[in-house]
Amino acid sequence: MKRLCALILTAFLLFLLPCLSAAAVTESPDYRDQLRSSGAADLTDALSREDRENLKELGIDAVDFDALFNISPRRVFDLFFDVLQREYHSPLKASLTAATVLLLLAVTQAFTDGKPLGKSVMQLGCIILALVIAVPMTACLVRMASAVQAQSKMMLALIPVLAVVITVSGNPTLALSYNTLTFAMAQGVVQLVQNAVRPLIQIVFSLSLVSALSDALGVGKLIEFFKKAGIFLMSLAATVFVTMLVLKCSLASSADTVAVRGIRFLIGRAVPVLGSALSDAYLSVIGSLNLVKNTAAVFADICILVIALPVITEGLLWSFAVNLLAAAADLFGLSKASGLLKAMSGGLTLLNVTLVLTSVVMVLSVGLILLIKNT
Repeated sequence: MKRLCALILTAFLLFLLPCLSAAAVTESPDYRDQLRSSGAADLTDALSREDRENLKELGIDAVDFDALFNISPRRVFDLFFDVLQREYHSPLKASLTAATVLLLLAVTQAFTDGKPLGKSVMQLGCIILALVIAVPMTACLVRMASAVQAQSKMMLALIPVLAVVITVSGNPTLALSYNTLTFAMAQGVVQLVQNAVRPLIQIVFSLSLVSALSDALGVGKLIEFFKKAGIFLMSLAATVFVTMLVLKCSLASSADTVAVRGIRFLIGRAVPVLGSALSDAYLSVIGSLNLVKNTAAVFADICILVIALPVITEGLLWSFAVNLLAAAADLFGLSKASGLLKAMSGGLTLLNVTLVLTSVVMVLSVGLILLIKNT
């Protein structure tokens, strides 16, 4: 019984000690001063009002260790359901209108099957169906591009903060490599989405409308080609950037580790009596800077995900609605309407994949800094 109590007490202390240590550091004046002087406390200025409100729902009012550490799964689910309630209106409204058009087309096909008038009415109905869905859907495409720009803005605000903290903590080579690559990524992602992926999505939607106008043009394979081309471009850019970032930052961190250990050795040897105390003080400063760095990085990761959440939710709702309508068109035997809706679903897939890959790359680029520790 005594052993069991001792084991429980030991486990409790092991669980509690990291929290107590972090709390002690966050209450120290050095940590607060370093957080303000690094510019990490001003990262919230890079967010829009909507994103700040979403962060408040998570319990995050500022860049603070306690607020980030105390995020609960319940708040995350509450935020998701709140976003879901705000974003479902447009897809639902368009889906109900599109379902009405499908019912009218099904009735028309039943009474005018094979007649020239029936073909004309079917073609006109498909055009109306495409416009009913495509017009409100373009707002989602605009929001996707805006979300990528907002994520890039957050990364550009984070880069100087991390560069300063990493340099002062004894990793100048890592700071230079990370600063250069991440700045190029933040700018390159926006340019890639604006000048390549977004036009490809617009082409897919335009070809979908063309498919509703003409039976002679087989645009299905062309739509599939543009969709795969967009996904390939984003995947290739993400793979190249993440690979280069991991390799260069790993090498830079190894070089800086040797330098830090050399500094500690020189301090210990150059000052015979106080060398050990100075070396420990140096490690204490680095530890406090690491906490500032990790706090800023975690805050930035959460902001990137919060920025993407509403647009990804809306995109998934649109994708679900369009695929459901395509299934209903197949059920009614409306092959032309079904092909149109499936083609539009390809554009939505490219839109969702673009934002997801962009968010993943930015989260991984920041998360890599969390894994690199100073020794």
